[in-house]
Amino acid sequence: MPIMEFSLASTPQGNPKIDEEKLKKACIDFESLFINRMLESMRKTVPESEFLGKGPEKEVFQSLFDEELSRSLARGGGMGLGNMMYEQMMKRFKTPE
Repeated sequence: MPIMEFSLASTPQGNPKIDEEKLKKACIDFESLFINRMLESMRKTVPESEFLGKGPEKEVFQSLFDEELSRSLARGGGMGLGNMMYEQMMKRFKTPE
């Protein structure tokens, strides 16, 4: 997973100015990471099956599958956590016009 990054710069009045696109991406990346951890935890509760075999290959495949699934879910709206975080941060950092 890429590291989430966005920066706050100050305007001459001292108000923080943010890059909204980077903030939105960071919030979606966070939700993706959250979903990925949730999938890992859920998978641990399911009994192991011999259907796909055993070994490190299966673990690598499962990990890559979970990462892509979590990214896809987060980009599609996911659970709404990323959007909720984005809206809350925008309320806090939005400069009055």
